[in-house]
Amino acid sequence: MTKPDAIVPERIRNIRACTFGWVDHNFLHRGFLGRLSQEELLLYYFLITVADRQGMSFYDYERICQLLKLELEAYLRARHRLCECALIAYHDGVFQVLPLPE
Repeated sequence: MTKPDAIVPERIRNIRACTFGWVDHNFLHRGFLGRLSQEELLLYYFLITVADRQGMSFYDYERICQLLKLELEAYLRARHRLCECALIAYHDGVFQVLPLPE
């Protein structure tokens, strides 16, 4: 299969030019996309978006719930499950997006 040309070549994404945030292709290929609930995916993608180069962020739960339109219980369930899946770490209001587990 040949690689298609960019549709809008003057707007090709460049990871070096962004303030950060990316999704590893293996998130799909290792089945995480299919295993997580909508709330878990929403929270994970949010954390990827706001994290710095080391995966760190510190949004408080009230702001996260407001931005994502999540009830507190749904947020807590999603955060707990992402920790269980070893996709994130959380401690005292600080998040770390982790490299994907093997």
